[in-house]
Amino acid sequence: MKKSTALLTTPSSVALAKEEQIPTINRLHTEATGLAEEARAKANTATQMAIIIGLKLAALKAATPHGQWEALFAGGMKRVKSNGNHGSHLIDFDRRTASKYIAVATEIVNRRLTPEQAQALQHIASAATLTPADSSFLEEVTPAETLRQLYLEMGIIKPTKKELHAMTHPLNEEPEEEEEEETPLTPAQRMAQKRDEARAYWFGTAKPDSIAPSFLLAIQQELNQPAQGRLHYLSKEDIHTMDDLVTQLQKRLKKLKTEIQ
Repeated sequence: MKKSTALLTTPSSVALAKEEQIPTINRLHTEATGLAEEARAKANTATQMAIIIGLKLAALKAATPHGQWEALFAGGMKRVKSNGNHGSHLIDFDRRTASKYIAVATEIVNRRLTPEQAQALQHIASAATLTPADSSFLEEVTPAETLRQLYLEMGIIKPTKKELHAMTHPLNEEPEEEEEEETPLTPAQRMAQKRDEARAYWFGTAKPDSIAPSFLLAIQQELNQPAQGRLHYLSKEDIHTMDDLVTQLQKRLKKLKTEIQ
């Protein structure tokens, strides 16, 4: 079944006024391109800020006595009561947000930078202000992904349906202009389709022997750096919940292995 194509039509008087329409089109294109570039620059700056905040938080947490980390957050259960103006000495956002910042900084420093770059970035994060040279260095080492894309890659946040579709389909996949009549799938083809869908769901991609942004990639990253992983920041209740789910999953996998042998 072919897709219908909608045609834009305009009055002939408008279509003929090229000397008026073309300059307007060019001007709007310039404005749109400028806005897109401005948005990209702002996204890049937001990622840079997130990295610096994460490094500062990590240093602050390391210097905070055990059991007092929660008291540094305005949204925490505890409160600092040393003086009447203690609110200005609390972190405005919650501990979960702080964990996201720390996770992003850890990812960049440990996995995407050389030791020399990581040391330079740590030095920048310890300073109170940024010099022009610091800003240039930050722009150089900041990943191309936006902050949200980094969160998605690291499993910090769940993707929307649209983002999940983009992650599980090839980037170079172009939609067909016309759809041919679909021929019924054979049982073998339907099974292969189901397997691809299942692999894309669990591994983030249907491509064999690879793992894209997914729950399993988050597990893999966690196991690669257990000392600095995000499991450390979960509550006792969350750890018990995850342990129960993993146990049930192991039982299911063991049963499946027996069935396919």
